[in-house]
Amino acid sequence: QVTMSIKLGAAADNWTAKVVNPDGQSSSATGFAVLAPVSQAPTERLSNGSFTSGQSPWISTGNFWVGNLANYRSSPGYAAGGVDTSGSPINSANGSLYQTVTIPSNSTSANLSFWFNITSQETSGAYDYLKMKVQNSSGVDLSTDLVVLSNQDKSTGYSQRSVDLTSYRGQTIRIYFSATSDSSNYTIFRIDDVSLMADGN
Repeated sequence: QVTMSIKLGAAADNWTAKVVNPDGQSSSATGFAVLAPVSQAPTERLSNGSFTSGQSPWISTGNFWVGNLANYRSSPGYAAGGVDTSGSPINSANGSLYQTVTIPSNSTSANLSFWFNITSQETSGAYDYLKMKVQNSSGVDLSTDLVVLSNQDKSTGYSQRSVDLTSYRGQTIRIYFSATSDSSNYTIFRIDDVSLMADGN
C-alpha cells in the first residue's frame, strides 16, 4: 500500500507532497500553486454621476454647467452643455465636462452609460453637437468620439447610451464630454445619471 499526503503552506500558495511505499521509504516534492485573483462583482467607479452633490469631482471648462434646475432625470441635479454659467442657453457655445477614473487591470467588463435630453431651436440639419470620448489622465485623446449626438436627437424625455470601455482596463482615464453650438438657434444638451460599472479589484 502506498500512502500519499499533501500539505499546504501557511499562505495556501505552496504545497508539499509526501509518498510512502510499503517498505517505509518516502519521497517528497514541493511546488507552488498559482491562485487566480477573485474578481468582485461589477461596482460603480464614477462618483456623483447624478450630479446631486453639485459638480465635484467632475471638472468643467467653458460653456458647461452643473445645477439643480427642474429638467433632471431621476434626482435633483444634471449637467448641461450649450449654456452659460447660470444654465441659460447661448449660441456659439463651447465647453467640456470630465471625470478621471481608474478601471481595474483584471476587469472583464467595464460599461459606461449615461442619459441625455436635448432641446433645440434648430429645425433642420445638424449644427450643434454633444460628443463623448476617452482621454488619458493628462487630457490626451485615447479614442475618437465614441458617442456623437446633435440637435437632431432632440426629444421630450431622456434617452440612454452605453459604451464598452473594457479595453481600457488597467488605465486611469477621463470620461470626457464636449458640447458645441453654432451662432444661431440654441441647443441645450443635458446629461444625467452617468455610470461606469466595472468588475475587478
